[in-house]
Amino acid sequence: MMTTNDREKVYRCAVRALIEWNSISERIIQVWFYFKYIKLTVIHVYAPTEDADEQEKTISTQDCKI
Repeated sequence: MMTTNDREKVYRCAVRALIEWNSISERIIQVWFYFKYIKLTVIHVYAPTEDADEQEKTISTQDCKI
């Protein structure tokens, strides 16, 4: 389990490594990090839950195909 101090260290490292970010939609974000010898691209997608209405699920699925 991470302590508060560990979380702060990870946060500071991520902030220093952040190169750029791009909001693709309100549910998708693309982030670029540069660590010592590695360039890392992270794409984070927030998908609706099963409780969401069908239209919201359809829009989310279409966003992921971009």
